[in-house]
Amino acid sequence: MKIGHALLCILSVGLVASTACAPQARSTEPAGAGVAPDQPGAPKVLTIGVQREHTPFVLSPGGSGPGGSVVGRGIAHGELVVPTDGGNYQPQLAVEQLSVERGTWVINPDGSMDTTWRIHPNIKWHDGTPFTTADLVFSAKVQSDKNIPTRREPGVELMQSVTAPDPHTLRIHWSATFVDADRAAGMIPMAKHLLEESYLSNPEDLPNHPYFTTQFVGVGPYRMVKWELGSHVEYTRFDGYFQGRPPLDKVIVRFLGDKNTMIPNILAGEVELLVSTGVDLGAAAEIKRRWEGTGNQVRSDFSGGIEQFSLQHRLDYARPVNGVPNRLVRQALMYALDRQAMTEVMTEGLAPVAEAWFRPGQAIWPEVETVFPRYPYNTSRAQQLLTEAGWVRGPDGVLVGSNGERFEQSIWSQVSTMGGDRLINIVADYWKAVGVQPSIEIIPIGRQGDREFEGTLPGPRVSGANAENLYINRLNTRYIAGPANRWAEKNVGGYSNPRFDVLSDRLQTAIDPKERTAIHIELLKEGMTEVPNMLFYWQVVPTIMLKGLKTHSIAPNLETWDFFYWDKE
Repeated sequence: MKIGHALLCILSVGLVASTACAPQARSTEPAGAGVAPDQPGAPKVLTIGVQREHTPFVLSPGGSGPGGSVVGRGIAHGELVVPTDGGNYQPQLAVEQLSVERGTWVINPDGSMDTTWRIHPNIKWHDGTPFTTADLVFSAKVQSDKNIPTRREPGVELMQSVTAPDPHTLRIHWSATFVDADRAAGMIPMAKHLLEESYLSNPEDLPNHPYFTTQFVGVGPYRMVKWELGSHVEYTRFDGYFQGRPPLDKVIVRFLGDKNTMIPNILAGEVELLVSTGVDLGAAAEIKRRWEGTGNQVRSDFSGGIEQFSLQHRLDYARPVNGVPNRLVRQALMYALDRQAMTEVMTEGLAPVAEAWFRPGQAIWPEVETVFPRYPYNTSRAQQLLTEAGWVRGPDGVLVGSNGERFEQSIWSQVSTMGGDRLINIVADYWKAVGVQPSIEIIPIGRQGDREFEGTLPGPRVSGANAENLYINRLNTRYIAGPANRWAEKNVGGYSNPRFDVLSDRLQTAIDPKERTAIHIELLKEGMTEVPNMLFYWQVVPTIMLKGLKTHSIAPNLETWDFFYWDKE
């Protein structure tokens, strides 16, 4: 395991941040003591370490996305509803979630929709200005404006009108049914009183407004007071927060840059909490073992993604032709993998195997956990399915098809922080054991992100995927990437299944929870039988913290959704 010189040095002295190993440390006390405890009456200051600098709040220039920095946004801002660590959404600025039963979510006979949000009456912007639904009307207008170079969230184009009958009521009329309306897409609040003039004068340049970075004004529990580019952001308690007085006096988010310095920073007490996808899983597991019984924590939080193989289904590109495009072969290749052992090696036991695109702990899991086929490690079953598909062992042990073609299979990855290059070597060894002749292929740096190149690869490719996208657009025929759409769609492998399409499309218009669950069950049966992609394990983010911190788990994509409740002893 390669942890890095600085970390090895610290570990070698039993987690003591010695001056020889970490001359920048403030103390030579064992890590776990961390920063000196707050004295009675002293300010409570929480220092968080992340790898990368904050991205702009709400809007990003150049079309890079509407969300901005989710870590910072949870500290300084708020939303109508927020994603929780259970994969659900709960009200924050809104008084309650949309509800068909309560009449705030109405499906009209013509297929259109009307939704009504009500917000808490005492919310204020950090400059003291009251937050009202007029701000949300403005936000929706900006985030749906095609003249502004930013990625729009799904569903925004269906919002036909957004109105505010009063300062605390918001009504949206939708041109068609949109099942995720309860996630408040396009409703991330923007301060109308600070941005409207700039928007009206030059909408194309709005994402470059300093409001979204160094002059941000939000509605969250802590207000931003300083952003030192390349260094850190400071937040201070906002006493006007609508839920009450936040527990901490100050929050500092430090940008650590080099991932190899992240763990040494927390061991030296320079930060008290690490929240980043850049933390090495192997190093985190080693810290967890050594910290046992100290009160310090190394926790694994789901990122919302699954490490998987994207498969080539197009006969024009797949090689061998009777390989991955054949369902029996796909099933066989799944049985040939000891995914539990793979997961242990790749994630140091921090992540669970992904049996489907839902996981234990999600609200729907008890309803679906027994309905779909699974693929436990079974080389005999793998060999049987390969034989049924027309593949038999040749004299040298390599599988040969009825046309004399050898089962030579390329496996692709780019060199990545998630270890995809290691993963394909492990998979290659397992597949070789059942007669496949694999070749390891690393995507050249110059071709990484080249959608056409990825879409025409002849073999499986390591590809992390958001779990929801798998059944929404990564496997739907309508979203197949190709020349007509400049290879921009999400279904890169060209998978096409009419039954899956029908079920996937129905899911996008089904509002009733029971109906949705029934569709999910059928989708899982179809998807896990077909094996249109190969799921390996859930991606997790290690959250490393010194004792005395009171936090909840980090929701998918590092959302600090409940930061108001965070505290320290």
